[in-house]
Amino acid sequence: MKAWRRRLRLPWRRRAAVAVDPELLALRGQLQILQSAATELVASEDVDTALRIVSRAAEAVLAPAYLVAVHAPGGGAPLVHGSGLPAERLPELAAALLDGDDMGPGAVVVDIASARRSHGRLAALYRPGDPAMGDEAAMLAVYAGHAAAALDLIIALEDARREADRAGALLALSHELAAAADPAEVSELVAAALGRVVGCSRASLLLWDPGAGVLRASSTAGMSDEQAALLAGTVLRPEDTPELVGMLTDRTPLILDDATSSPRLRAVLRGIGSADVVAVPLLAGTTFLGVATVGWQTGEAPASLAGDVQVRLRGVADQASTALQKARLLQTVRHQATHDALTGLPNRVLFLDRLAEAIAAEDRRSHAAVLFCDLDRFKQVNDTLGHAAGDELLRQVSARLRAAVRPGDVVGRLSGDEFAVVMPGLAEPSDAHGLAGRVVECFREPFRLEGTDVLVGTSVGVAVYPGDGGTAEQLLRTADAAMYRHKHADRPTPARG
Repeated sequence: MKAWRRRLRLPWRRRAAVAVDPELLALRGQLQILQSAATELVASEDVDTALRIVSRAAEAVLAPAYLVAVHAPGGGAPLVHGSGLPAERLPELAAALLDGDDMGPGAVVVDIASARRSHGRLAALYRPGDPAMGDEAAMLAVYAGHAAAALDLIIALEDARREADRAGALLALSHELAAAADPAEVSELVAAALGRVVGCSRASLLLWDPGAGVLRASSTAGMSDEQAALLAGTVLRPEDTPELVGMLTDRTPLILDDATSSPRLRAVLRGIGSADVVAVPLLAGTTFLGVATVGWQTGEAPASLAGDVQVRLRGVADQASTALQKARLLQTVRHQATHDALTGLPNRVLFLDRLAEAIAAEDRRSHAAVLFCDLDRFKQVNDTLGHAAGDELLRQVSARLRAAVRPGDVVGRLSGDEFAVVMPGLAEPSDAHGLAGRVVECFREPFRLEGTDVLVGTSVGVAVYPGDGGTAEQLLRTADAAMYRHKHADRPTPARG
């Protein structure tokens, strides 16, 4: 048999190993870093992470310093990452890089830009006399391209999440406002929601007081306690705030800042730390209810305060206006149900509630008392001067009683010409009789009715808790009986009136 010699099919393997080119090794390393960076960029979830990846990948070009600067997606200060540079110089160098300034002969600068938008710039910085390798600009451009694509995706995802969060905040606000029972609660809910809906760092609601003709802060969000207290103590009047005059007449949103506003408003903005503010009027039809404001500290505001910012703020303002109008209507209805329409005093229902609260709050060291007052000669006033004069007399009586009692006492009109006073926190039961004397004394002066001085007296009964009754109803009955005895003490006939 013929013997066959085995032959090596790959004869080149027998050759001596050829030395690998160092530049080829460096290029392979750069490509590996590029591949790794591209993979990590695809997986990155926020802008800051993407910039860190780009900054780390840029080290593959072997420059002694690197700088990445992009515009913040939501506005405000740019986002910056650097290596090999003094930390205190990063803001200055980033601003120069973004402005397109000359970074020096040892700088290789590329744009971080996609077909959709320009995000910022990436720079490799070399020492003077130490020029970059020829392919480094191309390598940086590849990194910048990957970064731009990742930033496009991250910003799109953040925008989607932000819009979903805003929609959720608006829906939650709608549900909360539907259950809000008073203007103060409405204000708190709206101020708290504005940050999520508009994207501001602070917000406030200021409500219009038509009686005083002033605007007062009702609620705030995102401010320090000192800033919130300053705003709460601020009263804005049209005569010293031209911006308010414009809003009362034009009803259009206002863009304000702490540099060009009127002196009064400028002082307020600087006091609360708001450099930029958008204010939108709260309207119910043609009725001006107040103002909703959103604000930002220096450098935080979006590039444009028109457009989306105002649209979102208007959406919240519309909800707030409807809720405020409903809350004020409910407030009016509740007030009418518990107050006398003629004098504005608590009626019998509310008076008994206040008396019960006073009883519950007392301890062994203090006493609660009730005065029951009935006017003398009231029927005669009605018969001789008319019911209009009788109504005016009741209004004047309510004013005198409120002036005669202590600030914490409660005056109520029970019915007709019957009034009563809750007196909590008395040190001694006898103090109630001293206050009753003051009430009687305030009737010594005549009342002016229909141009005529009319003397009208009052009969007063006193009851003190707990000796004269353990409940509000018992105390009131005891005081009524004492008043009846007082009124008819010198009369042979017990007829009342």
